[in-house]
Amino acid sequence: MVWSQLASALYWRARADLEPDEVRRVTFVALLLAIGGAAPLCALSAEPAVSATVAALWIGFAVLLWTGAKLRALLLPLAVLGAAALRTPTAALPGAIMAALLLSIPTRPTLATLRWVLRQLPALEPYVLYGLAQGLILWTLLKRTDWTMLPGLGIFVVALLITDVLVLRLKSALARSLWREAQIERFIRSAQLRVVAYAACCTLPSVAIAVLAARYGGDAAWLRSAVPLALFAAALGLGLAHMCLVGPRLASLGLAVGAALAGFGAPEMLAIGVALAALFVTMLAALQRVQRYGVELI
Repeated sequence: MVWSQLASALYWRARADLEPDEVRRVTFVALLLAIGGAAPLCALSAEPAVSATVAALWIGFAVLLWTGAKLRALLLPLAVLGAAALRTPTAALPGAIMAALLLSIPTRPTLATLRWVLRQLPALEPYVLYGLAQGLILWTLLKRTDWTMLPGLGIFVVALLITDVLVLRLKSALARSLWREAQIERFIRSAQLRVVAYAACCTLPSVAIAVLAARYGGDAAWLRSAVPLALFAAALGLGLAHMCLVGPRLASLGLAVGAALAGFGAPEMLAIGVALAALFVTMLAALQRVQRYGVELI
C-alpha cells in the first residue's frame, strides 16, 4: 500500500512535468522500488511464494496501466490463474511476472531521471504515511481471513470503483460552481454541501449493510464482516476527495489516527469511524481556503 501511494504520486507528477520517454523511465524506477520493497517483506512471510505472487500481481497491474498496456493489465490475473491451473510451481510465477515487466519498459533510467525522483521524494512523505495507514487498517480487517470475508472484499472493491466516478463528478460540480458563484461565501457553502452529499453517498453502502447485518446478521456471518470493509471504503473515498482537492497532508493524518487506534487494539468500527470523522471534519474546514484548491478546479 505504501508503494502504491508513493509510486502513483510519482507517476502523476512525472506525467505533469516530463516528456513521455522520461515518464517511462520514472515508471521503471518505481518498478525497481517495488521489487526492492516487496522482496524482503515476502521473504519474511509465512508463505513467501504466495505473498510474492500476490505482490507481483498488484505491482504488475499498476505498472502495465501506467505504461498504457491496459489489455495486458486485465489479462495478467487471468494468466496467473491459468498458470496455477496448469500446476505451474508457485515459486516460478513472481520472477516470471517481474522479468516480463522489466522487459516491457524499453527505456532505462538515466542520472537525470534519478535526480528528478530524488527531488520529488521530500514532497511525497504524506503519501507514504497514507499508504502505511491504509495497510495497517486493511491488515487489521483481514488478519482473520476466511471465506466469509470474500463478499465483503467484493463490496469493498466495487465501492472503491464507484468512489472513483463520484470524486470526478464532485470535482466537476465544484468547478462549475466556482465559475457561477459571484460571492466566495456562497461558493464555500455550496462546496461544503456538495462534500456532505459526497460523504453520504460514500457511507450509504456501509449503512445499508449495517442495517441488514442487524436484521439478518445472526444467519449471515459475511454480512457482519462486510460492514467494517464497506465503512473503510467510505473512509478511503473521502480520503481520495481530500487528496484531490486540498492535498495529501491532512488526509494522511486523518487516516493515520484511525490506523493508530487499530494498531493499539481499538475495535475496528471505532478506528475506521474516527478516521472517517477526522477526514470529514478537516475537509470541511479546508474548503474555507478556496485559494488553495480553486486554481486546481479552474
